[in-house]
Amino acid sequence: LGSWIGMCYPNPSPTLGEPAYFAQQARKAGLHYMRHHLSRLPVVVAARVGREWSIFRPSQMVDGGSGEGRPRWASWSGWGMLLVLVASGAAGTWILARRRMPLIPLLAPIVTLTAVAAFFYGGARFRAPVEISVLLLATVAIDGLIATAGRSRNTSDVPEPRRGQGGAEATKSGVMATTRMATTRSFC
Repeated sequence: LGSWIGMCYPNPSPTLGEPAYFAQQARKAGLHYMRHHLSRLPVVVAARVGREWSIFRPSQMVDGGSGEGRPRWASWSGWGMLLVLVASGAAGTWILARRRMPLIPLLAPIVTLTAVAAFFYGGARFRAPVEISVLLLATVAIDGLIATAGRSRNTSDVPEPRRGQGGAEATKSGVMATTRMATTRSFC
């Protein structure tokens, strides 16, 4: 579901006639099947997109990779890394949107790939050019996490006011020191 397998139809042979005629008959049969199963279209589109992003039947993706000579553990670890990167990329998209940064250059390839998968079929190998965008968006999230951790660590470095010191002055200098440290460490 959501993909194709070349073994599902016979190869053109002299007994089946001219290859062009065979292709015409195969197309005719495919369109006939499609017309009579239009109610399944949303399910098929979801499966195609799910295969593209390796969330629909990932075990079949792993089996396909092992058929190409890739160890199963490598496929599963790659799938796990993809999940981490996509989740981080979503967080990075949110961060850039909050900063009102242009997202079109990073999201356009992702949207285009997803649309192509919806119209045709999905496969993990078609995702390779888009993984650059996913990685860049994930990097934004990781940078934001590091900057946030740095700011929270810096606030604990501010000394508490001593007894007998003016409370307002000590608080004011402490806030200024915290602000100065946080802004020098932040990349935003």
